[in-house]
This record gives sequence, structure tokens and C-alpha cells, in this order.
Amino acid sequence: MTVISDGGVDKRVFELAGPGPTNIVKIPGTFALSTATEAFASKVIATFCPFALSPSKERAVEETRGYVLVKKEGMPNWRCGTWAFLHNARTPEDCLVEAQQNGANCFSYSQAKVVYTQCRAHNITAGEETWAAWLEHSDDPPCGDGNGKWLANMYFDTYCQEPAVAR
Repeated sequence: MTVISDGGVDKRVFELAGPGPTNIVKIPGTFALSTATEAFASKVIATFCPFALSPSKERAVEETRGYVLVKKEGMPNWRCGTWAFLHNARTPEDCLVEAQQNGANCFSYSQAKVVYTQCRAHNITAGEETWAAWLEHSDDPPCGDGNGKWLANMYFDTYCQEPAVAR
């Protein structure tokens, strides 16, 4: 519950909000709200939507780890680029390392243990325009610079490293 109040808050409000301080955000008046709208909006979202993703934070995390999520629940088809099974990876980071060791710039990884192998390496040709489209995290990103398509696959998410031409 969010309460805007210049004074104290009635105890009944706290009773309605339920136990603990995580169920209520107090904004000290309309003037404070009008002068710091973004700050209060962020606080309300962080309090009541703990699983909300910040696009700027997500981009910072991707830049730090060295790869971006290109396609959720999808893998490239054969026209998009070459691929290979990688058998030793048990995490997305392991998959990235193994893909790099095999000369690949992209990889598909599955959290599910029911697939033959959780990691697959891909060589997908991507220029600056494709990379920019991938950074937008759209539902239908291009599958490289060619005429490749994405195959729906609920087990695999596909990630790529920044191509050298986009650096």
C-alpha cells in the first residue's frame, strides 16, 4: 500500500497493509511526490514488484558478463549459422567459455536437464544493425544478417557476444 501524507499515518492504515514494513511505502506529502516522482516510483516498484527488471540494470549485467540474451525460448535454424553440441557445460558461463573455445560467437543454453546436451554453439553472422536489434530485446529479433529464422524451443535460450564490427 502506498500512503501520501503530510503528517502521521493512522494506525489503521498499517493494519490494512499487513505485517512488516515491506507492505507499505510512505510518501511525505504531495510536494515531495511532485519534486521526486521518479525516486518514489522506483521505490514503489522495488517494494511491490521485486521481480521487475530494470532495462538499464539488465544491460549493465549483460555488458559485465560479455553476452546478451538474443532469443528466449528459441534456437537458430541451419540458415542462420553453423552449430555444434557442447557436452561439458553446466552453466551459461561454462557454455560461453566452451563456445568460445570452439570458435563460436553465440550459444544456446537450456536450464532443463531433459535435453541431450544443455549447450549448443552457433556461428551467427551479425553486423552493427543486427547487434543493435539484439540489444533491444524484441520478441522477434533478426537471426543474424542472413535469411535465417528462429526455431521455437521452450528449453533453449540463445545468447550472443558482441560482434567485432560493433565494438
